Amino acid sequence: MRCCAHILNLVVSDGLKEMDDSTANIRLALRYVRSSPHRHDVFKKCAATLKLDLQALVCLDVPTRWNSTYLMLEAAEKYEKAFNRLKFVDSNFEPYFIDVDGGIRRSPNELDWKKCRIFLRFLKLFYVATKKFSGFLFVTSNAFYKEMFVIESKINQLILEEDDTLSSMAKTMKLKFSKYWGDGSKINLLLYVAVVLDPTKKMTYLEFCFSNLFLGDNRKVEEMVDKVKSCLSRLYSHYVTLYPSHEKLPSVSEVVNMVEDDDDDDPYSLVDSQFSSYLEGRCTSGSKSELEQYLSEVEHFAKNQTFEILDYWKVNATKYRVLSQLARDVLAMPISTVASESAFSTGGRILDPFRSSLSPSMVEALVCTQNWLRSNLPISLRKAMDDVEEFEQYDSGTLESSSSSTSTYNVDAIIDV
Repeated sequence: MRCCAHILNLVVSDGLKEMDDSTANIRLALRYVRSSPHRHDVFKKCAATLKLDLQALVCLDVPTRWNSTYLMLEAAEKYEKAFNRLKFVDSNFEPYFIDVDGGIRRSPNELDWKKCRIFLRFLKLFYVATKKFSGFLFVTSNAFYKEMFVIESKINQLILEEDDTLSSMAKTMKLKFSKYWGDGSKINLLLYVAVVLDPTKKMTYLEFCFSNLFLGDNRKVEEMVDKVKSCLSRLYSHYVTLYPSHEKLPSVSEVVNMVEDDDDDDPYSLVDSQFSSYLEGRCTSGSKSELEQYLSEVEHFAKNQTFEILDYWKVNATKYRVLSQLARDVLAMPISTVASESAFSTGGRILDPFRSSLSPSMVEALVCTQNWLRSNLPISLRKAMDDVEEFEQYDSGTLESSSSSTSTYNVDAIIDV
């Protein structure tokens, strides 16, 4: 099964290639503000005059990470009025755009900010879905299809938009989406099984989603539902052989004899035990299997109640002895490899808020240089710290300011490596 977060990343990356000049203009405005402390101070004064929040600072995006573009636009959109005021306060702001890309750029206008808000609402779906897929402290398999259904529905809606930019972006995303997930037939069936094993959804939720995706095609809806049911039935039949039923429950007469031996003077306990045994006998003597019983029952959950799917199957483990084992294994299945890959990733150590404008080729060069230095030079952090103290002592006047700054930079580079 492919990593769902990676596929989602490919879908969004293809769509962002169609984004127009509005995002580029906002990016240049942010780059101007972040290019020097003086410009940043002027921008903060504009925000303070308009009584905007000064805690949420603007940031630049990383070309290789689409989620950073979302965070950049989200932060910039809050300061739209501050950027508009900056045009009148800072005389260098407008000429800055003329010197970039041969003068084809301009400062962000009202239309740019309007498109920015549209992009934000659309990209937020992918951003939230990626965070859910990449989680490792909670179950992710049962949340997959709900996010996919919402995203696919939104893409289909944007394809019909009158705005050419949004429509073109949505069409590009739809092509990539169909390549990996198609109309639902390319999705691993275990992901559908995980949805059915969520008692708040079950099979009814899949039928609802399929009916909305395949409008007017009832044959396709029935075909997809039958595939999921067949897969779930085969899994359940296999688990029945792995986890056979427990020992046969005692009969009513056996329960009566046991109760009479324990306490002959308590008729209420006798009747309660007989009734409990009678209920258990009806549940076990029925022709329905655990799977059929689970699918046919209607669960009731409070809307404002926090639902924990693992707690549900833990509590109902005695009721669904075999099905709970199946749910335990299916729900433990991660749908993304991001959590495991991030433990070995060096990208976060190289790309930070102060290095967010690095090109992909420069990032590759830094990673390769770092690997080469680590494999060829024995680096001692203690020795590097001693060198820092030594250079600080020389800084009192022994060395020239230029050579002092160069040496300090080299030491910082060694520590960073």
